[in-house]
Amino acid sequence: MVLAISLEKGAKAKVECPYCHRPKVFRRYLVNGNLVHDTVGICDRKDNCGVSLTPSQYALSIGRRLSDIAGEPIKPLIPKEREPLAVVLPPSIIDKKIVTATSIDVRGCCNLRNYFYSIVIGDENIWKEYQIGVGKEYETIFWQIDVDGNARSGKIIQYKDGKRIKGEGVQAARWVHNEMKLKDFNLEQVFFGINRVKPKDVVVIVESEKTAILLSCMMSQKDELAYEICKAMTGGHHDLSTVKIVSSGFSGGVASELHHKAITKNKDLIGHEVYLCPDISQEANWDAAADLMAKYFSIQSEMIPISPENIQKYDLQKGDDLFDLFWKVWNERISNRQKEKELCKSS
Repeated sequence: MVLAISLEKGAKAKVECPYCHRPKVFRRYLVNGNLVHDTVGICDRKDNCGVSLTPSQYALSIGRRLSDIAGEPIKPLIPKEREPLAVVLPPSIIDKKIVTATSIDVRGCCNLRNYFYSIVIGDENIWKEYQIGVGKEYETIFWQIDVDGNARSGKIIQYKDGKRIKGEGVQAARWVHNEMKLKDFNLEQVFFGINRVKPKDVVVIVESEKTAILLSCMMSQKDELAYEICKAMTGGHHDLSTVKIVSSGFSGGVASELHHKAITKNKDLIGHEVYLCPDISQEANWDAAADLMAKYFSIQSEMIPISPENIQKYDLQKGDDLFDLFWKVWNERISNRQKEKELCKSS
């Protein structure tokens, strides 16, 4: 049986993307005129989402032949007509010389690092362990370094006063391989910060790369607040030195993408104690992520959401995360210390 693969066409062909949830940007694949699955298609937002899941990749990820899910009865094929097995391409990598050339040692400080160093949240070793890069306009480059030390690519984000620059005409994030115009680049993402994880480490997963870095910097102080952060992330007291924070790098959790590339990145978590720390209001998506990790890799994880008491006490909003919480705790303590000093001077 010959399989005709195409994308939906027509004025209503584009639907909400199941990965980034933007409306009218996702076109689904058809096999012999039938939809394969709502998650099988292409998102137009190449820089900010970039999902491209083919029917063959989907069939491979669920362990079935493409013809089995084509919506038509299966007929035996004679050998010469038998379709080839789906080929999984190896992940592309960026030359290590490029990563080194963007390092803090070579280019100096990025805007994000400058800002947080100015308010005494910084640890040189943490920034270097994450291998943070610096763009030409002092943007932050979040290199995704795999467990073998290879750079899969880097996400480029510009910050001002510690916050991502947003607005019309401003890309929320860009990818190094797109900026370099590398042809046939096969991006297979890994968790940002997975290169820091050692065999017996406890892994905490947050959504934002910025959150991963800055909470790690706070924890490196090994003070009372550091232990409170550790307890909030793991639900108990772990050795600070064995807790490593990584970032999923996209909204919606660890593996809300059901395609091959997103599922396979979770293999790096096998053998680790794993905690999930979702942004406020994203708990349901991260529940789905936990189910996928358990299904495909037998990885048991525990979700530790921000407590309703802290949400109310610190006036946290939808989309806020652990960094937003402890940033407010940090500032509250600095303010209290300042008040104490003023009282001492006046007494």
